[in-house]
Parts: sequence; C-alpha cells; structure tokens
Amino acid sequence: MKVKAGVQAVVLHSSIEHVLEVAEALHQEMYGTDLTVTALQDGDHMAGSLHYGLAPDPRCRAVDVRTRDLERVQPYATKLRELLGLAFDVVVEKDHIHIEYDLKGKL
Repeated sequence: MKVKAGVQAVVLHSSIEHVLEVAEALHQEMYGTDLTVTALQDGDHMAGSLHYGLAPDPRCRAVDVRTRDLERVQPYATKLRELLGLAFDVVVEKDHIHIEYDLKGKL
C-alpha cells in the first residue's frame, strides 16, 4: 500500500483499518498494483465529514483511495461494496473512491 505525500498519520477507527486491508487485497487481485491512499483526516472535507470522526470519538472513519490511473473503476467499487457490506459507503468520485464507515439507518 502506498500513501500520497502529505497524508497525515492519524488514529484510525478499526473499521478503516479493515477497509484498508480489504481494499489493498482487492486492488492487488484486480490490478496487480498497490493501492494509494490519498486522504485520511488531512485535506479539506465538507463539514461533518467522517474523515474527521464523530463526536465524541475523533478517530478517522473515512478514507480516499486513488483511481485516476485505473481502468474499469466501477467493477472494483462494486466488489468493494460487496466485500465490506452495508455498514460502509463506497462512493466513486472523479479521481478517487471515498469509503466511510457509516451505520446510520443501515442496521
């Protein structure tokens, strides 16, 4: 796994540690390359973003991973959703996939 320069080391929620393990293994399987993390708690995210955790727990509950160098991103995102389950949102953006641990209304 690679981490983009400038991405800050933070205390991750255990769910994001799990996401990174699953996403890296799937990335290796589908593309034969390392996953690149592009954001955790660093960067500018909208107010209330799970990148910043949930009060009173400030642990990071979201991660962005690079897709701009990949072909066929949608099958990767679909398989990632299947592997992670309903507790996670997997959102394909222009140049990354945003993945967050978000239980609201799902269990």
